[in-house]
Amino acid sequence: MPNRRKRSRIRGSYECSLEVMGKLWPCTTLDISMKGARIDVSPLPPLREECVLHIPLTDEVQLTLEGAIVRVGTDEAAMDFSGMDEETYAHLLNMVRLRAENADMVEREAVEEPFEG
Repeated sequence: MPNRRKRSRIRGSYECSLEVMGKLWPCTTLDISMKGARIDVSPLPPLREECVLHIPLTDEVQLTLEGAIVRVGTDEAAMDFSGMDEETYAHLLNMVRLRAENADMVEREAVEEPFEG
């Protein structure tokens, strides 16, 4: 089956929290890209629910990624990002670039509109 992903995706287990309906749920990323993340979370969030993923990198730096739940499995959920501030974008780009199999591909993807397709 061909890979239909339009963005480089990296495996990575980052402790994080998912803000859904005003509540914070602890979770862990399973993989992440510039466009979205697959997360291990319980309870599972409702499909199509708007949410915010918070990934602390240090005591002073936290990624804040806005989006919506696009898929819910038996023990994981997938989130599409719809927005992030410039600092979060820069940190996320570095995370993906450093762990990607093809950093040049990540660079080409970065010049495209971040949230297209």
